[in-house]
Amino acid sequence: MGPFSDKTEVLIVGAGPVGLMMACQLANHGISFRIIDKKETVSTNSGALIIQARTLEIFGQMGIASEAIVEGIIADKINIISKGKKNAITSIGDIGGKLSPYPFLLMLEQSKTVKLLLKFINERGFNVERGVSFISMVREKDSVTTLVILPDGSEKQIFSQYVVAADGVRSSVRDFLKISFEGFTYPKPIFIMDCKAKTDIPPGEISFSFTNDLIAGFFPLQGSRWRIDGAFPCTNVAMESGTFKEIEKNFQLGLKVNFMPEDAEWFSVTRSQQKVSQRLSDREYFSGR
Repeated sequence: MGPFSDKTEVLIVGAGPVGLMMACQLANHGISFRIIDKKETVSTNSGALIIQARTLEIFGQMGIASEAIVEGIIADKINIISKGKKNAITSIGDIGGKLSPYPFLLMLEQSKTVKLLLKFINERGFNVERGVSFISMVREKDSVTTLVILPDGSEKQIFSQYVVAADGVRSSVRDFLKISFEGFTYPKPIFIMDCKAKTDIPPGEISFSFTNDLIAGFFPLQGSRWRIDGAFPCTNVAMESGTFKEIEKNFQLGLKVNFMPEDAEWFSVTRSQQKVSQRLSDREYFSGR
């Protein structure tokens, strides 16, 4: 039996904040869409954390800005700490002045942003199809035929007028279209974690701490929790060797600050990248290349 067929105006591949925001805007304008994601569950970590004024203005147009603010923390200050001594304090509680109704930085965990956007599309009759993987697509006369694999392993064809690739740094759509992802990767590994901590760092403030051995940024989360981004003490630390126990043991001593992480909810080791797709659309492909 051949693949099952279905039709929609727009197929969105990827249900992170970008794909979900696209879905929200399409729903607002009465445009039909399907949104798929190869992940079967929603991430619960802080992920992309900082929400700025323009995003909140769009949230305001959608009627969800107030809920977003309640779910997050407005950062009041940025502290610079060098070798245990606070060298600079910058107030950011009103950085936009009268330019925006939301003149501040909002610390809102990505998992909460996703939850808000999911609620928005669910209330309008749409859902994310999870565990569905993009395989390929073919341009037809009046549509794009996209082949996907469902959670049970069966194939399905989806016919749409447009395909939106919102599937992140490892984009299957971008790879299929052979669109290069250009830039560079920093050689030094970094760690990211969400945790509770014993500390005297004010909970409504962002802090950056620098020593000769370690660099870290502290971002407040609700529930007396913190998001921490930091660099390992040594440049030769392999990504695979970094563990929460290693950081927990050396963190306070290396940074010379009163911050003892505990109860790690999420810990990841990665390398920072500065990359961008060579192009943001592929008209050549859809012109019958």
